[in-house]
Amino acid sequence: MNSTESGLQSAIVKDLRKLGAYVNKNHGGPNSQGRPDLEGCYRGVHFLLEVKLPTNKKGATENQKRHIRQARQAGSVAHIVRSRHAAKNALILIDRMMALMEKSNIRSVLKEEARGG
Repeated sequence: MNSTESGLQSAIVKDLRKLGAYVNKNHGGPNSQGRPDLEGCYRGVHFLLEVKLPTNKKGATENQKRHIRQARQAGSVAHIVRSRHAAKNALILIDRMMALMEKSNIRSVLKEEARGG
């Protein structure tokens, strides 16, 4: 287990890259308050992850929660994660979303062909 948030972030970045994600670590600064720690793309889907240690009792700040909420409203996958496993689950969610979309698209194409289109 990682003892620092930065160590957990680095481990998550390595894990997600091994799974094929493009992911970058956002570095804090005066113009990035509340911006999630990790940002990336997987299978064409944008994602944001705010990383917190399991021992962090305070959780995400209001600014961080606002960024997550706004990203979700814009169609991004955005989560607060407390483990490497939780971060990988974000990509599993994307896999499931894409599978449903592909299945749905295939059905619509088959229906169209059945109608003679």
